[in-house]
Amino acid sequence: MGSTSKAKHGASSWDVFCDLFTTYSDLAAGYYSEFDELIKRWDEELAEFGNDPTHTDWSKFRPLRLTREEDWSDWLGYLLERSATGIFGQCLLAIPGQEQGDYALPLTVDREVTHNGYRADLVVQWANHNYTHIEVKVGDDNLGKTGTTGREMRSHYGQTSRKWSNYILLLSRQMPDWNASNHDKVDEPPVKAITWADVSIALRRALRSEETLLWRAWAYSYLGAVEQHLIGFPGHRLEARPIESVEAKIRIMNTGLEHEPENE
Repeated sequence: MGSTSKAKHGASSWDVFCDLFTTYSDLAAGYYSEFDELIKRWDEELAEFGNDPTHTDWSKFRPLRLTREEDWSDWLGYLLERSATGIFGQCLLAIPGQEQGDYALPLTVDREVTHNGYRADLVVQWANHNYTHIEVKVGDDNLGKTGTTGREMRSHYGQTSRKWSNYILLLSRQMPDWNASNHDKVDEPPVKAITWADVSIALRRALRSEETLLWRAWAYSYLGAVEQHLIGFPGHRLEARPIESVEAKIRIMNTGLEHEPENE
């Protein structure tokens, strides 16, 4: 009797495991029916680079350092600075009142600016002489100083609130903490939060534009690293049908195809 009961219990446990596996498989199949169509489209869009950067393992990409927050910020600053069309900056930031041409070839992109004990990751002076302060985060949860840093940077550069904007770039998982924090300062331009998913979308749109081949080559590499390391989709393991962050990846690829950016 005890042996029979144990056998039945064991069978029941395996049934639960099989049900979970079936649910997982069905979920993965549903995602990949859409993903397969999207990756095929992106392989065609980016054929001059061989295919979509998803297929490459970017963990060993030596030209792009990936270990520190400053590394990601350096490359972001470079792509904003060297964009000849302004499409990347326009898609990423969408600063009110700023046209696409205003984002093209900024006058200056300053890195690691310090003033009164505060440090800004990026301060951009655009072609229209407006300024944008960007804080870059890849997991650091110290979010509260962004508004104060923006105020100190605006004072340092001697700019009015009308000509200044503040942004913080976060991992998607950090958005709830950001929304719950007190980050804006009275009488200062508010801090707008964007995510690395927004960076991926803007890069994908810019890769389909008339940017120079050199710019697009670096943007292609940056995109691959961002989506593997910061979005968390292990595209280099596609044969295994990984489920990690696949929903976010699908949204990024879909949104990146939504419209053709206009080139000036």
